[in-house]
Amino acid sequence: MILILRNCEPCLKWVIKMNETVKLLLSLSLSGSILALLIFTLKPLIKHKLSRTIQYYIWIVVLLRLVTPFSFEDSLMSDVFFSDNNTPQINNQITVQPMEVTTENTSNLSILPNVQENVAGGVYNNDVDHTKYLTDVLNRYVLYIWLFGVITALTVNLVGYIRFLNNLKQGYRAATDEENSLLATLLNGRRHVKLVRNKFVATPMLMGILRPSIIIPDVNYSEKELKNILLHEVSHLKHFDIGVKWLTMITTSVHWFNPLMYFVKKEINRACELACDEAVIKNLSPAEKQAYGDTLISVIAKHKYPASVLQATMCEEKKSLKERLLAIMHHQKKSRLIMVLSVVLLGGIIIGALYLGAGVGEKVTPPDVVRVDMMTYDISEIAKYKTPYIGDASKVSHIAGLLPVPDRYFTQRFISMETSNKPYRLTIYYEPANNTEPNEVWPIATRSSAIEANTRKNALVVFSMIDNLDEVTFAFRNYQSDGKLDEAKYVNPYTFKRLAFEEVYGDLSALGENLDLLQEVLLKKTSEKGTQTVGQFSHETVELVENNLKIIMSSPKTSSNPRDYIREHQNEYETILKYGNKEVLVYMLSQFKEGDAEGLRGEILMRLCKELLGQQNNVTDESLSPMEWYEKLNLREEITLSDFSYDGKDPIEKLVYETEVQKHKSSRGGFTIVAPHIFGSYEEGNKLKVFVTTYSARYRLYDKVLSEDGGAIIPAAITYVKNSNGSYSLDEYQRAEDGAHFGSSIIEFCTMPVSGKNIKGLADKMLNHYGNYEDIKKLQRKNLIKHLNTNNQYGVSLYQTRYKQPDELVPLT
Repeated sequence: MILILRNCEPCLKWVIKMNETVKLLLSLSLSGSILALLIFTLKPLIKHKLSRTIQYYIWIVVLLRLVTPFSFEDSLMSDVFFSDNNTPQINNQITVQPMEVTTENTSNLSILPNVQENVAGGVYNNDVDHTKYLTDVLNRYVLYIWLFGVITALTVNLVGYIRFLNNLKQGYRAATDEENSLLATLLNGRRHVKLVRNKFVATPMLMGILRPSIIIPDVNYSEKELKNILLHEVSHLKHFDIGVKWLTMITTSVHWFNPLMYFVKKEINRACELACDEAVIKNLSPAEKQAYGDTLISVIAKHKYPASVLQATMCEEKKSLKERLLAIMHHQKKSRLIMVLSVVLLGGIIIGALYLGAGVGEKVTPPDVVRVDMMTYDISEIAKYKTPYIGDASKVSHIAGLLPVPDRYFTQRFISMETSNKPYRLTIYYEPANNTEPNEVWPIATRSSAIEANTRKNALVVFSMIDNLDEVTFAFRNYQSDGKLDEAKYVNPYTFKRLAFEEVYGDLSALGENLDLLQEVLLKKTSEKGTQTVGQFSHETVELVENNLKIIMSSPKTSSNPRDYIREHQNEYETILKYGNKEVLVYMLSQFKEGDAEGLRGEILMRLCKELLGQQNNVTDESLSPMEWYEKLNLREEITLSDFSYDGKDPIEKLVYETEVQKHKSSRGGFTIVAPHIFGSYEEGNKLKVFVTTYSARYRLYDKVLSEDGGAIIPAAITYVKNSNGSYSLDEYQRAEDGAHFGSSIIEFCTMPVSGKNIKGLADKMLNHYGNYEDIKKLQRKNLIKHLNTNNQYGVSLYQTRYKQPDELVPLT
């Protein structure tokens, strides 16, 4: 069934376009149906072998799957109903041709289309096979049809139930003290249940959830018969079978359009009675089992109650009586093996239900959507494909496909990547969405058009999501292509460089990690250099400093110590430092030059500047006022060094060093030193997987003083693909997650590269090493000193800050 659905293109097109409520409903119905059909298929094999109770529980799992609108992101139904329709196709020239995307990739699918407006607006003029028109009509009315069916089904059931209760009202008679005493003994005081007689019922039954009542026909029963009757109804009570019957009724009402549900309902009622019988007779002697069977025969109803009567009867249908009697006669205690297999099967059904899931999409919360002029960015969706490498064609093509087109006139058609040598480039190609003649007027009239501003926004997003991308170009042609990329046909290209953007926004990779800030930046208008400016500084820079500075200075008013203000507003203080690029530093230093750095404001600005300057700050006297500090400031010149390069002969180590340096290097400058501890490498098929914990740190060298910009110790699994020439290319980099998922994430990635089989003991080694990583600390220092010597940097000392202790200079070379 799934294969048919996945390979049926018209069905998939409708699934993609339908509103999300209908998707969820159909996914629940489909997943429940698949599970039910599987159980019907297994029924001949398990009918007489497994516990009846387990078989009953299996059907309850089906019920829960049908009504539970929750699911894992990677469930089968999410894949079927929310599969990405823009999956790229990659040719041998690394040119990606995604499916056409609309102007706004984040349209709200839950909004029903206005068919009349679409007809009037000519939306369906090119709809030759009427697919779009029929889809819109169906989407507009299918939800109302379904709701009408649900309301009708629920009304019929509830009205029938209420009518049945009203019919019983005149026939009640209180049970005798002996009967109540027997019931109390069987309940053992665990729950209060009312026992009554009624001349209008033909067979004993249990009714009610909150105030349950056992109703028996107003006839004389022997003590054995009455005990068997009460045992049966008490068993229903203990298993909460009335609740299951209500759930079954609601489920069949919700899925009224699915004919399989009526078979499922019948099977659940059957399994319920068989499980109840099994629970009653499991501790009875053969003679007592015979008596129990005789009681079933004696209380069989002469007619069947309507389906809307939500009760648990002792024996209603003659058809099921034979099966129940045979089950009683042949009942025997299940072996331990059968019990284990029963539990395993139940567990497998539960896992299957979870895997089937529901079509809840990739996120159950609304996506972060930001609208810029007439362009809409689904930032959270784009961020799913964030990658450190331009060579990751799949993720890069998804990012490009999710960008809004700069003008409705165009549609995105191709992308190409240049990854062999730096600078790494990406080109995104656009062409008219509809057929036009080459000489027709088109939107790019001048270089200062709105299209250029929109492409600049797209460039910012692309740089933020692809860490090592150096340049991005948006190219346009004025008539449609024939399905093949001909670069010569594209004119009016807009090219943007990463360095120009980082002069304004700072570390774009970090910006891509902070989606709230990225959205805020996107909402602002851009100038030639990337942002709207105030004087020589951008609005973003001024707002970052001044807004946070205002909050920091707001409290505590009773203190004159700048540290108290910083401590009170540590988040705002850290925000300035985190996003403090070169322009932010220059802006804050300009406040001293302009005389706007006195008092508390000057003290906080001085501390911020000192932290951003690091070892560029030549002033060591801590007793100076802010203005005195600025007068003595003479920035140290930074000496630029390349990143560490492994010169050993081990090919695995060489791969790891190159990958870790690339992974941890920063576009903000400085140089990176890494020290990996390799736990093992495993080759399987055409893939190589290396498990490593790496100590990485970034440094800046000012004269003879070295400062550490940041560092991390990260366990990771690095997977490479073997190329035809014997070399390896990075396939996947999996790093341990932070916080509570740290240990489990390591266990999860300690598997073989192809089969995914667990590598025994490897996760324990990595976790144990993380508690004592002195070896890589020593190796990291050794590599640092070696790198300095290689670059003829002698007499260098490392500036170290220590908690609650004086800072110190540690000689290295």
